[in-house]
Amino acid sequence: MPSDRAQPKGPPPESEPPLRELSARQLAGLIRALDSRLLGIAYDDSAGEPALVYSFEVAGKIQRFSLAVRPEGLTSIADLYPAAAAYERELAGWLGLAFH
Repeated sequence: MPSDRAQPKGPPPESEPPLRELSARQLAGLIRALDSRLLGIAYDDSAGEPALVYSFEVAGKIQRFSLAVRPEGLTSIADLYPAAAAYERELAGWLGLAFH
């Protein structure tokens, strides 16, 4: 991920499987209404299925949300959080993920 950005510390959420009910756009839309900023987007397949872990600072606390990679593609959140554009570009380049 971009080295000039704050990187969240600690492991991604492991106790629960990735969320499937929400898209990244829906999640970001809900969180955007709060005092928040995006800290990073990381790929994780440690639970046996591909997921993206979105890390946000919300009201001074770090919150991580693991979302399942959907077969129909990934929704970009760059219009809600401009910092997401760099993470999405890197994930697309490294892993061939397509954001729309």
